[in-house]
Amino acid sequence: MGEVADALYFVKQGELVCHTGGGGEDKDKIRLKQGAVFGESCLESTAKDAVRKANVVAVGDCTILKLTRTTFLEQLGDLADIVAENFKHKVLEGMMIDGTPIFTKLPSEDQTKFMDSLTEKNFEEGTVIITQGNDNNTFYIIKSGTVTVAQSDMEIAQLNAGQFFGERALLKDEPANASIQAKGLVTCYVCTREAFTAVVGPLQALIDAEVARRDRAAETAKVPPAAPYARRPPSQDSSARRTPLRPHLPSAQVPQPKWADLELRRILGVGTFGRVKLVLHKQTNTSYALKCMRKQQVVATKQQSHVLNEKRILAAMDHPFILRLVATYQDEGELYMLLELGLGGRAMLKLPPWQSPPPAPQTKQMARGSRRVAEEAHWLRFIR
Repeated sequence: MGEVADALYFVKQGELVCHTGGGGEDKDKIRLKQGAVFGESCLESTAKDAVRKANVVAVGDCTILKLTRTTFLEQLGDLADIVAENFKHKVLEGMMIDGTPIFTKLPSEDQTKFMDSLTEKNFEEGTVIITQGNDNNTFYIIKSGTVTVAQSDMEIAQLNAGQFFGERALLKDEPANASIQAKGLVTCYVCTREAFTAVVGPLQALIDAEVARRDRAAETAKVPPAAPYARRPPSQDSSARRTPLRPHLPSAQVPQPKWADLELRRILGVGTFGRVKLVLHKQTNTSYALKCMRKQQVVATKQQSHVLNEKRILAAMDHPFILRLVATYQDEGELYMLLELGLGGRAMLKLPPWQSPPPAPQTKQMARGSRRVAEEAHWLRFIR
């Protein structure tokens, strides 16, 4: 962190952690997995901004692709606006208030509006940005430079580029619990509570929705223990469990069904690598689709990475137009994905066969649905 940024990096394989050091508590900023990009600071237009804003540490073995700043600019030119937007997005993904990740709870349109509402502001060395005990109604993201955090005139931490402060100002009026002062020239992205509310509405509604979702999940979790099963079940992969990304979705989490509690009903379809079966979760009387893939065939056709990517993408996405990945399992011969059940059939078969092209209202509805799915995948950085 703080070194000159001269290259952009792409994670081909493995996992890394971005974090910042300093006087305060050292926390993971973000975890980077296959397909992630870091080092965008190298594309900043000024030497002051083109420095590393975090430490990046490998978690185990990793394969990284490197693209130098010189090569990038020769091929694509200056992309300062895109770099700034990506920087804001990465920082905002880690913003939490009362344990709620606020930014990721916003629909993609509101995420864009929120980032557009951030304005750039410079602070000279020694400027007191926030005074302890005074009211504060502004949220700050540090674009470059360092600020000190002090309580009762005692410095307790330093915050650097890529960190933020004043996030509770977006929620309600309350005196600041610490003073923030610029240490050298500091540039911040700022947003007032009034601007935030005008763009995306009251923040409290987001937090209330998240609290309600957690309460529903807690109620649903009160499920009787599973009955013993005669044969050894496949190992259950807990990584499919995740937190929903949108508070307005009907996705109160149910406990991950145990393999022993699934009852096979019938085969729904047959594909290249296996079958899709209709199964019933006996404890909750809920029907699911169980996608069964033969390991031998997946390996023979060299589809291992595709299957892993499918699981990774489905586990991250939580959208009403996408079938939710509920759980994953495996045994010696097969891989299993337990998915929400959708028995509507193919959309094209639902349109009147005598009308060509299809009626405009149905066409528009299908196009809107496809666009929403693409937006979700874009904001999760699965597509660019």
